[in-house]
Amino acid sequence: AIYAHLVGIHWGSQHLKYIMEPKVVWGLAGLFTLALFLQLMACAIWNNWWPMLNCFMYIVIPMPKLLFGGALSQDYNVLGHGQRNGWQDCGSFLTGFSMIGAFAIPAILLHIEKIGVGAFVMSFVSVLTILGTAA
Repeated sequence: AIYAHLVGIHWGSQHLKYIMEPKVVWGLAGLFTLALFLQLMACAIWNNWWPMLNCFMYIVIPMPKLLFGGALSQDYNVLGHGQRNGWQDCGSFLTGFSMIGAFAIPAILLHIEKIGVGAFVMSFVSVLTILGTAA
């Protein structure tokens, strides 16, 4: 129920019961752990710790929704119908902006040749996995 409020989804009780099933919780926890392991391996294998910069984005992504109040809004649903104010829109914009940053950091590090292609691929797959478990 807390996660549904964080992302602004108002599902019926059958959807929340499905999310709280032990198999689903263990699966999401496993994917999250795999993503962090890939991020760590992207650094350790090539002995280059620049890809860990991306972990900062995992902390930054939910902050705008939490700070600007869009996460706990009861009067908004997935389709965009309902009452919102400018602060909630600002929080949604900054959340999207930081999600793009999570994809951009590995690409920028590859472009300026701070990391290799292998570390880029592992870091990018880690970002996809983390954001996939959150969605």
